[in-house]
Amino acid sequence: MRQTGRTTRIVHHVVEQLYSVGTCIATDHGVYEFEATRQILNHFEEMVKREMDFRSHGSKKIKTTHLKVEEIPYIKFEVV
Repeated sequence: MRQTGRTTRIVHHVVEQLYSVGTCIATDHGVYEFEATRQILNHFEEMVKREMDFRSHGSKKIKTTHLKVEEIPYIKFEVV
């Protein structure tokens, strides 16, 4: 399977939004292409947390809340 880097681009967008406004609601593209499993979202959530730790040198922490809008799972990220 060819990797396109879409998840990475979404992760970078989420982190940029967290820096500019402090909150972001997002989901991975995989939830539209595959049956939305918890594993897809957990991987996405961990990628965002790792990227935020890397960019902030561990000084900013993220709080997450799992949401569902019209049966599509989303994650709300907030800087604490």
